[in-house]
Amino acid sequence: MDEAETAKYTCQYELLDANEEKRLSKATSERAKAILELKSIVAPLSGVVVERCSPAASSRGRRPILRLAQIDHPGVSVHRARRLFGGSKLASRPKLSRSAAGWHMGAKVTGVDRVIDAASGTFGVRLALPTTI
Repeated sequence: MDEAETAKYTCQYELLDANEEKRLSKATSERAKAILELKSIVAPLSGVVVERCSPAASSRGRRPILRLAQIDHPGVSVHRARRLFGGSKLASRPKLSRSAAGWHMGAKVTGVDRVIDAASGTFGVRLALPTTI
């Protein structure tokens, strides 16, 4: 009986020790994340690095570390025939191509005119193009 009771107390202390170790590990992890956040630099926009500035120049005052170029998605407007208005014939991911240049790319429909031009019998569709071909 004494051995069983001793084993019980030993297990209880081991559980307390394991819980304390878990709490300490969690606190260490949170501290490491906070330090990483303090040392991280987040750009105000998404883009491409076009220039890395000199570290010596950056350490003297508030000079830039990097220069970024923001790349927006180019767009194009096309006109479609009246028979395609409001139907499912207008693809949600249309393909644009130019056979002379030999390129093909997918585009994304970003807007469709709500009215048809009476003179031409067409309506406008705005497409967003990918930034790379």
